[in-house]
Formats: sequence, structure tokens, C-alpha cells
Amino acid sequence: MEALKMKRLIEDSIRAHSRKRTAETLGDRRLYIGASDLASANGCLRGAAVMKFGLDEYKTELSFQNLLSMHRGHAMERGLFDALLPWVKGMEQLTIEFMVSGIKHQFHLDLVILREEDNGFSVDVFENKTSRQDNPELQDSYVTQIKVQLAALDRYWDTPSFSVRNDQKKMSFPELCRVELGIVPNKVIEGFVPVTSTKDKFEVYGEYLPPDEEFWRQMMSLSRQLYNSSFLPGGAKFVRGFYALCDFCPGQFNCPKFSAVQVETPDKTLKTLKKVEEAIELLVTEEKKMKESLKQYYQLATKTIGKAHIECPTGKFRVITSSREYYTKERIRQSLGKIGLSGEAIDNVLADAVMRSEPSLRLNIVWSDKGKKKSESEKGG
Repeated sequence: MEALKMKRLIEDSIRAHSRKRTAETLGDRRLYIGASDLASANGCLRGAAVMKFGLDEYKTELSFQNLLSMHRGHAMERGLFDALLPWVKGMEQLTIEFMVSGIKHQFHLDLVILREEDNGFSVDVFENKTSRQDNPELQDSYVTQIKVQLAALDRYWDTPSFSVRNDQKKMSFPELCRVELGIVPNKVIEGFVPVTSTKDKFEVYGEYLPPDEEFWRQMMSLSRQLYNSSFLPGGAKFVRGFYALCDFCPGQFNCPKFSAVQVETPDKTLKTLKKVEEAIELLVTEEKKMKESLKQYYQLATKTIGKAHIECPTGKFRVITSSREYYTKERIRQSLGKIGLSGEAIDNVLADAVMRSEPSLRLNIVWSDKGKKKSESEKGG
């Protein structure tokens, strides 16, 4: 029971830390439109509106699994900053604040570095992301976010729109660089998206340049749509078909997309999944054949088990004998009976020893061409 209490304490603490961190770094996000809001709205306007302005009837709290993933991502970003900043001239959490069509915008740039070149210093903007995928991939929302940040930096360069602290007077970007870093950079701007996988893999995407005027007009039009959705976030237009970020949306459980009437069958995804499953099945069969072949080769070549490796240019291998230990209820009942416990006492001991895993969702598919039901474990919270 004490372990369960401690687990709950840790979960509550991470939730509280997330709320505190958001308030300290981003303020009240309902009062302005941010770059990440536009990136989200470009994918699904309703999801962005619910996340930003969501009323209780539309919004549900993020699952702890998703919150833990975000918390881990922030920790990894912090590690990247700590490793990078001692060696470069840079600023964290650069804020760009401006008004368009009476709407307040506030963009927070994770990291801005001034890079020395032959004719002065250029500006590199980093939008750091963390992925749960084995291989970190570039998402469309990442590209939208870095491009709108670069557009704002380019557009408001010489205006008093920049700061790195909440209590700091707004300055132009060159003036802020002079005050904070003692350098006035050239107006040469590039953007990069470092993506770190929780599976210890890392990739950097870029470089991105400030986009054209048409892109800015589209983003500001999207900003007005998002702002107008604040009055009734649940009524905003939602993305159709399969959309990977639905899992992270706090408004997913009340979204019209998933109603029985309006749901659109993601048939393209099912077709792709079917091909993937068939390919995996073939690969698993092939893997078993190859491993059996290597086992037979080893025994014929060494005449022993586990005493020597066979070395090849690609690697080395050996075959060992292994077994698995496990317990059965029936054997435990017999052992407890031998020390004098009764049937009811044994049932109580077994019941007290039961541990259950966290609930998870299971995806059940009936393939139309086979009529055979298959079940796949799917991530759940």
C-alpha cells in the first residue's frame, strides 16, 4: 500500500510541476495566440481551440502517460540546453510579442544561438521536440511551428517586441542581443528542429528559412479563426480521417469526429496496417528459420553447448541452455497446505498476492477478406 501511495504522490507532483512550469514559462495561454497554437490549428482547429480555450464540457485532463512523456521531453530539452549553452552565444525562451487584427500573439522560441561567421554573427533558431518513436521523425506541426517563428523574427526584427524575461522591457532583436550577449547579429536567420527519441536516438532537421508573405497571411488568417473559436471551442472545425495527434488531444472524448454517425473509416490506415502485419509475420517466420539454422550449425561445428563462440565478420554467436522459472497456483496451494494453512487462508494469501497491470486498450480487427478476428495490443493510458 505504501508503494501505491508513493506512486500517487509522484503522479500528483508531476501534474503540479507541469502546471507550474507552464505558468512560469508561458503565462496564461488563454490570453494570446502562440506559435504552437497555430501549428496545432493547422492540423485540427477544434483540437487547438479545446486545448487553448477549452471549457469543462469539452476538455478532459491529459492521461498520465501522455503527461509523463511531455515531462520526460522537457527534461531531455533541459539537458540539451545545459550541454550546448556553455559553448555558444545564445538565449533561452526568447519571447516575441505583437498584435495583429487586435489579437495578441506571443511566440516562445526554445533556443536562439548567434553563430559567428566571416562577416559577423548569424541567427539560428531551435525548436526542440521529443518523440516516443524508435526513430525520431519530423512532424508537419514541427515544420509549421518553426516556420511561423522564423517569420515573426524576420518581420518584427527592428521593433520593440522581444524579451527573455517576463519583467524585462521589450526591445528590438538587435538591441536585446547587444544587452544580453554583447553582440549585434546580421539579419541572417535559419531554423532547426532537433528531435530526440526516448529510445536514445537523435536527429536534427533543417535548415529552414523565413517563409514568404503568403505563408504569414495564411497563419494570421488561421489565428483569427482560432481566436473566434474561443467563444465556442467545441464548435470549431475538426480534422477528418486518421490524425496521429488525436491521442494527445484533451477534447478527443467529446469530438464529433468519433461519433457513430460522423466517424470516417480510416481505411488507408487499415490497409497499411494489414500489409505491415503480413510483412511482420513473414519476417518472424524467417527469423525463426535462421535462428534454428544457426543453432544446428553451432552444435555441428563445436560439438558442445555454450563453451565457445563462433566468430564472423558481422559478429559472434554461441548457443546456451536456458530455462524459465515460474509459479503455479496449484503448486503454491500444495506448499501452503503442507505448512498447515486451510483452504480459506490459502485463498486469502493468493488474493493478497495478486498484482494487476495498468489498464490498456486493445484494438480488435476483423479483416474483410479473411473474416478472422485479430487482436493487437495498443498503447493505452
